[in-house]
Parts: sequence; C-alpha cells; structure tokens
Amino acid sequence: MKWGRKDNIFFKPHQHTRSLVMVGLSNHMTLYVPRWLQALKKISCLFLLLFSTVVANAATLEEGNAYLQKGDLDKAIDQYEEVVKEGYIGFELFFNLGTAYTLKGETSKAIFNFEKALRIKPMHRITQQQLIQLNLKLPDKPSIYEDTGLLAFIKKVQFSLSIDAWAFLSIFFMLLVPLVIFVSYKKPHLKLRKLVFMTSILWFFMSGFSVLMARNCYHYKYLHAEAVIFDESIKVFDQPDPNSTILFNLHQGTKVEITDSTANMYYIQYSEKKGWVVNQDVQKIEL
Repeated sequence: MKWGRKDNIFFKPHQHTRSLVMVGLSNHMTLYVPRWLQALKKISCLFLLLFSTVVANAATLEEGNAYLQKGDLDKAIDQYEEVVKEGYIGFELFFNLGTAYTLKGETSKAIFNFEKALRIKPMHRITQQQLIQLNLKLPDKPSIYEDTGLLAFIKKVQFSLSIDAWAFLSIFFMLLVPLVIFVSYKKPHLKLRKLVFMTSILWFFMSGFSVLMARNCYHYKYLHAEAVIFDESIKVFDQPDPNSTILFNLHQGTKVEITDSTANMYYIQYSEKKGWVVNQDVQKIEL
C-alpha cells in the first residue's frame, strides 16, 4: 500500500479511513489518531474532573468537621453549605450541618437538614432523637409518635437494605425461577419434582417483594414530598390564591406534607389540617 501527498499533508489510503482523524504536527507531518482513542481521552478527562470535584468536596467537608469540633459554627456552616451547593449528597454532611444549626439555635434549618439526613438513613436512631427534641421546641407542637408492632417491623425490613440492594435481589430471585423449574424437570421422583417446582413460586414472590421494597425506598428517598417552614409565620389559605380566605397560621420549623401543587402554591397537610400555602414560604425537602 502506497503513501500519497495532497496539499502538504501525507496520507495513507485505507478502507477504514473514516475512523481516523489527522492531527497536524507541522507543514509536512501528520499523526493518525483513531476516533476511539480521542473518545477515550475525553472520557478520561471527564473522569479526572469528577474525581477532582469529589476530592475537593471531601476536603471541604473535612474542614467543616474540624471547625465544628473547634466550636467555630459559622465557618463550619459555611464549609458545609459550600459542599451542598456543589450538589454533594451524604448522610454525614446533612447530619453535621443539622448539628451545627442546632448548636447555633437555628431550629428550622437544623430540622431541615436532619430530615434530609433521615432520607438517606431512615432508621438512624440519633437523627430521630434529634428531630424529636427539636420538634418539642416548636410553637405548633407537632404530634410525635413512633411506629410499633407490625408496621415498625415492616419499616425496619424495608430500610434494612438500600434501593440498589433490593433491586439486585429482585433480579437474583427472578433468575432463580427458570433455573429451579429446569432443575425440577431433571428430578426422577414426582414428589421431589413438585417440591422443587414449588420453590420457584417462592422465588417469584420474593422477587416481587424485593421490587416492592425497592419502590418504597425510592419513593421515600426521592418522591415523598415534604417541606419545612423557614419564615416566622405563614398563612394557610382555603384556595390556591393568596387573596382567598385564611384558614390558619403555621410557624417556623414546622414540617408539612405536600399533596398537590400549582405554579405558585402547595396544597399541604399538617396533622388533620389542610390548605394552600405560597411555595416560597416553605423549603421543600429533597435530595
């Protein structure tokens, strides 16, 4: 195969020429770089950028922890909030930020961050206790109760594994179903064959149960709509209109459940009370 020359650029004809890129080095020299190599270079740069961001966030988080241990709450909060703005999500971050706001006496912000920490670790006992103590200080005095009996057991099982772990189990159990059915047909005895076949039904239900647990965990972590009031006092209306009738007032630090929304208002529920609030009056809890 011969080399050619065109417009001071050397080239080599090839049936896969389209997959190559020429990079000029001088007036009479070129280097052929495969497209896959250029793509790999871009991916590597992206990976290095993400890695450097993670390292920087970790360093900032450690600085915040050091300030918190020294009792310098303002600097600790500044460091933690900087990491939050970068989009970092972590239990330690939200728990320590909630602790800093608690020590500073900013109850609503402390509740807000402890609630976010609880989204990541719903069964973390210390976080639950912190929220109970903070809620006792609120003007609205929200009802505090703990799940008991069967409901508590189901909740404990549900949050015993992560979303990814439940999803993996569902796939694993589902793959067991055809495998067990295949094995059952290989058994010589009819009773043993039926017994093995019946276990495939168990694995099928276990797969469905795992899917349900993964769905519930995902809903609680990302879709369960709640908000915390940051203003000293807000008005709750009977219609999605700030000029409608005022039903009652809610105060700073109170957590409400969001059940509906419009462009500018949320329909919220607090205990047995319901109504509309301006969405700027509350801070939505989301990861």
